Amino acid sequence: MERTFDMTTITAASSRYFTKPQITRRTVYKASFLRRLRYLVEHTAWEEKALLYAARADGICLGVVIGAALYLAPILIKIFFR
Repeated sequence: MERTFDMTTITAASSRYFTKPQITRRTVYKASFLRRLRYLVEHTAWEEKALLYAARADGICLGVVIGAALYLAPILIKIFFR
């Protein structure tokens, strides 16, 4: 069973006291990244989830490396051909 960290509070007021017919306030609480990560490691099979996303992460890293190489290529060509 997974635990969620979302909390919703809805408040409504009577139109008798306010000009708008209904006032609604919604508060969403989301736990910090480190707390969610700790929960993931402690209570789930995070090794299996990491393996599922490994191919996607490898593709993103490869894209970042190729993008950096394309960005720096003109500068490096200038330096090498001086």
